[in-house]
Amino acid sequence: MSAAPLMALANRLDHDRPAAASRLGWRCFQLGLAFLASSALIGALLLLVALLQLLFPEARVLRL
Repeated sequence: MSAAPLMALANRLDHDRPAAASRLGWRCFQLGLAFLASSALIGALLLLVALLQLLFPEARVLRL
């Protein structure tokens, strides 16, 4: 499987990212909203990661 579709999705998610938002937090927020309707657990976990990125920006473990 090629990584091109995943990179295209990542680029699309980053297109409207606010300058102050971290990449990981913004991607998790966008994916959390998308998955919330179909899978509440996945959506909630992604939104939790986005919230933690917002509350603790200096403690980023993943830099995307």
